[in-house]
Amino acid sequence: MWAIIAALVVAFVGTFSVRAQGNDEDLGARYALPDILNGVNTAKDEYAPRYDPLRKSFVYATERNGFAETWWCALGSHAEEFLKDPSPADGTFNESGRQRAFVTFSADGAAMGVAYLRRGASHVVGVITVPRDGGKLNTGLPVDVCNASTFSSYPALSPDGTRLVFASKREGSSLDLFMSERLPGGEWREPVVLSSVLNSPHDEITPCFLSNDSLLFASNGAGGRGGYDLFLTVYVNGTWQEPEPLEWLNSEFDESDCSRMPDGSFIFTSNRPGGPGGYDLYRSSPLQT
Repeated sequence: MWAIIAALVVAFVGTFSVRAQGNDEDLGARYALPDILNGVNTAKDEYAPRYDPLRKSFVYATERNGFAETWWCALGSHAEEFLKDPSPADGTFNESGRQRAFVTFSADGAAMGVAYLRRGASHVVGVITVPRDGGKLNTGLPVDVCNASTFSSYPALSPDGTRLVFASKREGSSLDLFMSERLPGGEWREPVVLSSVLNSPHDEITPCFLSNDSLLFASNGAGGRGGYDLFLTVYVNGTWQEPEPLEWLNSEFDESDCSRMPDGSFIFTSNRPGGPGGYDLYRSSPLQT
């Protein structure tokens, strides 16, 4: 466990540190307990929070209009005004009734997202590129190596843009995490399923890179407090390490879609009681030291 926490500290350098001898330090002790994120939640589902480094804005998915749309809003300068002025993202990515969500960004602002794709006589969820035009989010092309005749979704780009992790049913009835690496010419390698260290007999979903070598994801089969829980793993010497639960974020309800904002706070989605309805976005902020 402490190897993972040490790696996470390296990824978060400048945000906090632990004592060198601090095996009694719990990462959760550095963060406030999660609270409802004001300004964006509705009686419908909100999920898929991300930070867009190109526009320096908060991006998320909402079903307030009856289908999945990607919205963004400004980051305020203090906790009481953390998010302000939510609105649908500019560009062609949002199309009425088309179910567009789960946009992910590399550090330079390159993006991918999720849309329904035609496969033979049916439509299946798949991963597409999201070209940027002055910061807009536009509908791009299918990322063919990720997509199959079955569900593929939840893309996550590493900050340096060289790794892509996503969830798919391409090898069975449950959702597993797969990873593709970018070739020197810019194309993507054929994805490989991640090991059983990460993938359980049940579902693994919503990966998100914290750094090039640290990954958050949700699982309902890796043990935890109930439903989907949030886990962290790090990549060491070519191997993803045993994931550790983020206990202070998890509950007996579903938690998923976790990411980290520039101020160090974790934002995730949960259907725990206390929100306006459905899946809502929650925030856990670093404690002041």
